[in-house]
Amino acid sequence: MDMIHLYYVLEVARYGSFTKAAEALYTTQPNVSKQINTIEEELGIKLFDRRPNGVLLTADGERFCKHASKVADDFDELMAAFNQHTSDQKAVINIAVFPFFQKGELATTLRRFLRNNAHIVATLKLCDNYQAYSDMLDGDIDFSILKMRPRDCRPEFKHICLIEEPTMCIMSKSHPLATASQLSVEDLKETILLTGEDGTNQFKDMEQIYKEHNIPFKVGYQTVTNIDFMIDMLDDLNGVTLITESSARSIQSDNIAVIPIKPAIEYNTYLVYPRGKNYSGIYKSFIEYVRTEMKL
Repeated sequence: MDMIHLYYVLEVARYGSFTKAAEALYTTQPNVSKQINTIEEELGIKLFDRRPNGVLLTADGERFCKHASKVADDFDELMAAFNQHTSDQKAVINIAVFPFFQKGELATTLRRFLRNNAHIVATLKLCDNYQAYSDMLDGDIDFSILKMRPRDCRPEFKHICLIEEPTMCIMSKSHPLATASQLSVEDLKETILLTGEDGTNQFKDMEQIYKEHNIPFKVGYQTVTNIDFMIDMLDDLNGVTLITESSARSIQSDNIAVIPIKPAIEYNTYLVYPRGKNYSGIYKSFIEYVRTEMKL
């Protein structure tokens, strides 16, 4: 599920019509209908009741839109903070970032960099590690801020480690494992996992971790990119997800248990850019600013 899918659902809910939503989205009614059907199949729920005079949200649809609106608002606010109007007099830095980026200290660091450098415009793209690497090789992205295990760093890129942190397991406090002081990956073998979409680095990383510990990879939900929605899904599915310690700290909920994974699985945050590329001027300044702010 991509951001565009959320906008499709929200526009259909807003207009109560696939046709009117298609007009607002500058697309066709069959395409809107197809996208909504795809989302419903992926989630395993019905978002809309189809009626001769339009569509109405189901109870599941109303709950989905509540969280989708938060995701869309957060994303719009994030993009507005970075994707300023460019001009011929301003230099541009294109940056790819990981999901949950806006919840961490690095978002504050980048905002300070832009406030201190009014002549620079930054564009921010929320994407998966694989897409970020591809975009950097194509020249569409200058830098990426990514989370990964140290072993997964690619040799053709420079990786500056900004944050070293362990992986945590989070779940509803009603989960049978929620009272544990620590968990091993093997302890999760009977539990449903919430993770990223199939084909993304998050999905592949979790699949590899489970394979290394010889336990079944039981995925109950994919595309977990919004913390509020994730918390609800953890409670509904009685499942778990694995996230970094800093992301876990950003969760503000009395219903969620955060438990360390032992032995620790290191999952670090890196500033990434292609090796061999001659960075000077504002690009070099950006690298040095981030390193200084992160006390490297």
